[in-house]
Amino acid sequence: MKKDLILFISTLCLILAACEKMEKKSSPEKKFKQTKKSYISLSSDPSLKHAEDATLLEKIQASIQNDGALSESARAIRISVRDGIVTLKGTVANNTEKDAIANKVRQENGVISIDNRLEVKGRIWEGKRAFD
Repeated sequence: MKKDLILFISTLCLILAACEKMEKKSSPEKKFKQTKKSYISLSSDPSLKHAEDATLLEKIQASIQNDGALSESARAIRISVRDGIVTLKGTVANNTEKDAIANKVRQENGVISIDNRLEVKGRIWEGKRAFD
């Protein structure tokens, strides 16, 4: 009886070792489908977010460049996108342009928030008062 038990346990160990070896050889795609952890790490892949940010940046730039109502300085603003957060820097002619650009950005899918650092041309800010 002891021999049978030892034989059974030994066989079981060999089978488990073989299964473990096969699992290590399996492709990453299979692991992706098998484990939730792999799915999460793939979905938070920095290169994927970078590609999404690049696409979003292109859409925003095209939207602003194609708006003939904006001044030349407004169409030349600097735009950056990181993880869906859009940062706007530069000078615009007036508050109407500043608001119009922010509204254009807000309309794009994928925008999480806007850091609007646009400055109105010819205005100097001192505390809470603006002087021309």
